[in-house]
This record gives sequence, structure tokens and C-alpha cells, in this order.
Amino acid sequence: MRDPRLVEIDFLMELDRKGRLDIIVPNGDQTLRYGTDSARFRDMVVALLSQGYLAGMKLRTYGSPHIDEKALFDERNILISHLCDRQEIQVVITHLGRTHLWNMRDGLLRDPDIEPFGLRSRTAWNRELFIWLRWATGDSPLSVIFIDLDNFGSVNKKYGAPIGDAVLRTTFGLIENMVGSRGSVYRYGGEEIGVLLPGMQLDQAASLAEELRTLVEREVCSQVKELDAAQTASIGVDTFEHPIENDAVVTRVDTLMRAAKQAGKNRVMMANRTDLRIV
Repeated sequence: MRDPRLVEIDFLMELDRKGRLDIIVPNGDQTLRYGTDSARFRDMVVALLSQGYLAGMKLRTYGSPHIDEKALFDERNILISHLCDRQEIQVVITHLGRTHLWNMRDGLLRDPDIEPFGLRSRTAWNRELFIWLRWATGDSPLSVIFIDLDNFGSVNKKYGAPIGDAVLRTTFGLIENMVGSRGSVYRYGGEEIGVLLPGMQLDQAASLAEELRTLVEREVCSQVKELDAAQTASIGVDTFEHPIENDAVVTRVDTLMRAAKQAGKNRVMMANRTDLRIV
């Protein structure tokens, strides 16, 4: 079951984009699209109506389908009653609802889950990637950098886990400091690092990725003295201009990162919409 806050954001953003939505509970297609069940979806809509975040109208279910204009916007209790009685209603988002939507987004983005090495966690990645994707446009895209340390398994085997941890901690700190206020850095898993860059175009993100690659190669071995060779990283970069599913984003940037490894490691691969090229 998805985080109910993300279900609410998804629903309100679709409503804001389309203008109006017809709702009847249960509706298998609708609840499947938002990743929740019919009872939770109904309760969410009832709460949004009760708080004034939604307004709407009841739809007559007899005769030819048409809107009962007398019920427009001002009969909140009737709308809730119709919804709970499994009768169809039509809703719109109010100005208060739009304010609530933006406040909820900003609140979630200020609530990072921090993992033990100091980066945002996989949970935060999933939540914040979803949020930024919903606001992605051509003018304000979301660029994503996916980083994997090369041959890290052999570092742990050769030097032991404490040195491996020192490499991770050093790498994470270097990357987070360089990204700075331009985006957010996450530990996706193991030695894999994700970077979200809202509002950044692909060429800018690729340049930043190359700076990160150079930084890791140059600085990690100088700060972790036990290493006798440079630690390197393979990096994938892509940019997204419209809402898509989180898994599709991860697949694309992970494919680019793996292409960088297959091309010899210690390099950046970016998408140019038709093929991959080395930066």
C-alpha cells in the first residue's frame, strides 16, 4: 500500500490538471491508478471535502446523465452522503486545496529520512522522486544522476569492512558537498548513490556528473590513506520532463550507469534521447 500522502498528492495533481473528476466508490480502475483501496480512497475524498480542499456537484443517476446545477459547489454534506452511498459525484479542487497541495509537497520534501552514513535514505528517495516527477516540465525538468562505485566489493575483501565504510562515508560526503543546494543526495543501496536535481537541464546535470566522477577519483584515495589505488565511479544521467513512474526512472538511469561500466568504468553515460554517449 502506498504512502497515503503520496496518494493524496497524486489525486489532487490529477484533479488540478484535468479540472474535474467523476468519482464513485468502489471504482477499481481509480483505486488501482492511485495505488490504494476503495475504502481508503473514499475516506481521503471525504476528508478533502470536509476540509474545503474539494468542491463539486452531485450527478443524477436516473434518466439521461447530466449535472444537477443546483448542487454545484455548496452542498458539502450532500456530496459526502452521495459518495458514502456509492452514488457518483463530480469534484474540483479549490484554491484552498491548491494551497494545501503545495504545502503538503513542501512539508514532505523537508522531512528526509537520514540513513546511518548521513545521506537521505531509500525511503526518502522513493518519496521525493515521486514528488519532483509530478512537477517536472520541459521548462523545469528533473535531472537524475545514478552513481555506483567501481569494484567496491574487492575493496571490502582486500581491506575489510571498516575501510570499506570509510570509503563510503568519504564518497558520500564529497558528493553531497559538491551537489550542495542544487539538489539532494540519497543512498539508494549499498554503494549506489542517487542525486535528484530539480529544474536542471540534461547538459548541466552531465557536467555536474563529470565533476563528481573526477572528484571521487581524485579525493577518496587521498582521504582514505589505506587505499593503494584510486576509487572510481560509473555514472548514468538522464532528465525527465513529465510525470512517469519511479521504477521507469530507475531503470533508465541504472541502464546508463551499467553501460558506463561495460564501456570500461570510471565514466559518465548520459541519454541524448536516441543513444548513449560518453561525456
